[in-house]
Amino acid sequence: MAIAERLGIRQILVHRYSSVLSAYGMALADVVDERQEPDSKVWADKGDTKALLKKKIEELKQKSKVALQDQGFDEKSIVYEEYLNMRYRGTESALMIVKPEKEDAEKEFGGDEWAFGKAFVKQHRREFGFTLPDRDMIVDDVRVRGIGKSFEGLGKTVDQQLKDIVPKDLKSGDKEYKRSKVYFEGGRQDTPIYKLEDLSIGDRIKGPAIVADGTQTIVITPGASALIIETHVVINIGEKELIDS
Repeated sequence: MAIAERLGIRQILVHRYSSVLSAYGMALADVVDERQEPDSKVWADKGDTKALLKKKIEELKQKSKVALQDQGFDEKSIVYEEYLNMRYRGTESALMIVKPEKEDAEKEFGGDEWAFGKAFVKQHRREFGFTLPDRDMIVDDVRVRGIGKSFEGLGKTVDQQLKDIVPKDLKSGDKEYKRSKVYFEGGRQDTPIYKLEDLSIGDRIKGPAIVADGTQTIVITPGASALIIETHVVINIGEKELIDS
């Protein structure tokens, strides 16, 4: 907080899980299952080619779904990305082409979400500056990426939480775990110590104070205050509060 004061920073956000944020983030990370099989078909917008490739992709999606369900994901939490690894005949420059999104398909490919051929030509032109319209397009591989979504939505932002919250100042003795003499600039002061898990959303603590849980200790210096919101401890520095009471 001393550094923040020197820099003129008036508000500090401390995440509730700041001390274990990396592990917490890993727990929320998506789980990915990738499946890929070789192929050698010549791409064609008409005929049996699309049907055969669609069948192979559906088979890979089914395998990916089973693998992700075994890890605890339900069907609603699984999304898929579909790819064809394509190149012009006689070249070695294969490009992994993702199935066009519905919006892109409607905008660029006449609504055809399986316009892999056109998507390949577009990407080849973008990456290499030319196309080979008289050459066959070869599908070397079929690939599916199944994604188990561990976390849906980010919830309210800090600004939204602050806008909706009604702060409640804690009185001396309210929810205190204990008191201790703590040294601050100017000498030792009688300082209340709070357990973070004992505090409620909207509780506001005047410094000096200490808020702690099993993995972190947050010090609120004299002249500052700490407001408990759903995701953070918001520390306001200085006499003028940044949150309307």
